[in-house]
Amino acid sequence: MARQILFFSMTVLLGGPLMAAGISGPRVLRWASNPESGPPYAFFSWKQSLKQVSGMEADVIREVAKRLGCQERFCINDWDNLIPGLRRGLYDVVINGIVAPERPMPGVIFTRPYFRGTRQLVVRKDEETIVSLATAQGRRLGLIPDAGTQELLAAYPGIKVLYYTDEYEVFFDLKRGQIDAILMDSPGVLYHSSIQPDTRVIEKAVGELEYVMALRAEDGEWLEQINQALEEMKADGSLWAIMRHWGLCQKPFCQLLGLAEEPVPELASVPGYRQFLENVQPPTCWRELTERYRKFLPLLGQAALITLELSVVSMGIAVLLGLLLALLRLYAPVVIRWLALLWIEFLRGTPLLIQLFFIFYGLPFIGISLPPFWAAVLALGLNYSAFEAENYRAGLSSVPQAQMEAARALGMTQLQALRHVIVPQAFSFVLPPMTNDFIALLKDSSLASLVTMVELTKTYTLLANSCFDFFGTGLVVALVYLLIGLPFSYFAHLAERYMSLEKQAYRGIYARRRRKRGRELG
Repeated sequence: MARQILFFSMTVLLGGPLMAAGISGPRVLRWASNPESGPPYAFFSWKQSLKQVSGMEADVIREVAKRLGCQERFCINDWDNLIPGLRRGLYDVVINGIVAPERPMPGVIFTRPYFRGTRQLVVRKDEETIVSLATAQGRRLGLIPDAGTQELLAAYPGIKVLYYTDEYEVFFDLKRGQIDAILMDSPGVLYHSSIQPDTRVIEKAVGELEYVMALRAEDGEWLEQINQALEEMKADGSLWAIMRHWGLCQKPFCQLLGLAEEPVPELASVPGYRQFLENVQPPTCWRELTERYRKFLPLLGQAALITLELSVVSMGIAVLLGLLLALLRLYAPVVIRWLALLWIEFLRGTPLLIQLFFIFYGLPFIGISLPPFWAAVLALGLNYSAFEAENYRAGLSSVPQAQMEAARALGMTQLQALRHVIVPQAFSFVLPPMTNDFIALLKDSSLASLVTMVELTKTYTLLANSCFDFFGTGLVVALVYLLIGLPFSYFAHLAERYMSLEKQAYRGIYARRRRKRGRELG
């Protein structure tokens, strides 16, 4: 027993120095992508594994990590926030169909290309007038923005451009007539247009593009190693094998590798495409549909716990800080009252999303970096504290002034009177609006997905994009939100009833005392 205790103590004492010395294990290559981009880039395959991302770019980065002797770790972020998250140090590499800009990007460097393709126009089948960008003048064009498309469309100022973040959404809007054409990279066109019978791909390509990975400017060592790994993959044919698995070995890519163009296999025989079809194929019976949602439940349950934890902690901060602000506004000296009022109006008057982005992406510029969870908690807690402060102000103002005077007459200080007399009575008034605010905060916690938190709403979008089932999956997620919020509404109702009974009891006591006093006087 003594030997075991000694061994454990030595492990604890030496564990920190050993890890600091780098003996803890292989390096970890953290790479980020937006799985909502869908096939063939990076996506979750609900029929295979909802815990591991699939796709062409996932295969490329895993092969790179293998050659570098690293463990790879996947990080999720929205398309618009991939580069800001890279600059913030949330991950080491971004690989998500990125086209290197013509001009250097501050703080970001790019690898050599791992894929070359084209941009193509997609229109509805009944559209005959749009055959090129020049003929799309005055029409609505949907695209997923990158550096190349911005410069390309500068020559066609008459085109009305609408920006999207994922392929499914832009094809959906084309189908229902919200846009007239799509300008998209060839991999996305190849996969998504094949399952849209009402669309037609314009054969003539609109320029070529090359995909690269993005790294921080200070990670020059990573850049050299990744470039070397990519060159080895090009030389030994492993990069070609990955693209062939996903059906992407068209002429531009073969030219990138210096290979002769080979006949492109039928799309239905491509393994990666068959995996894509298995995921998006609609269920043929209720049993298949039930099996799909049954597989979703563990992930939804885990995401619901994260959402609940985020909401409860944020609401606790909001209630405590809101009570403090309300007390300062009503009972503090004049200068502090005005400062509290300005702070409340500032929090109420600025969008929660701006506050969240400022805390997560802005504060690191002054040396304050918070993990995603605590950044979301701080943003939600601060924002809702302003609303709770107004609830408490209304509740405190509802307590008759005579209560404070009576408490002071009994020898209480102002702080004691607030603590024992005023605040407990005010709490019964603010409980209903506080419950409403918690339900609202529970739903607003979905904004945490914009700072890499995979909570319930983010899980919904990932699952729905994996099978193109936004309706049924949305109903399931809505039910989960309802199940989370109902218990709190029920407990709040019980608390209101208890306080109401307590008030009734006090009123009964006072009435009996008045009657007794009246009989004594009579």
